[in-house]
Amino acid sequence: MYILKSGKLSKHKGNQFQGYITKGDSFEEYASLTKGCCRSETIKVIEDAELMALGIEDIENALGRSLPLIILRNKAKSALKSCRLFEKLTDEYVERAIDCFKIRSIKQG
Repeated sequence: MYILKSGKLSKHKGNQFQGYITKGDSFEEYASLTKGCCRSETIKVIEDAELMALGIEDIENALGRSLPLIILRNKAKSALKSCRLFEKLTDEYVERAIDCFKIRSIKQG
């Protein structure tokens, strides 16, 4: 995880500009947090920048083995909040819905 202390960055998905990251904004590098995941965005330096970084080892030391579950819950929360069916639910109800999720495996073919 990074917090921009000074400077200016831009984020891109493929060739598409997604917005600027300015002083005080944070962003995650999910590829490094999920070990083996592919990067989904590219961050470019627009103005010389200084970042505060929190690495995967630091996070694992603080959160232990629950990190993958926390990341999964945050992704589920984001997905539910962006769905028209759930967009008006309070955070409490979104958390309740997430508690009902079950992890299922699907085999190819």
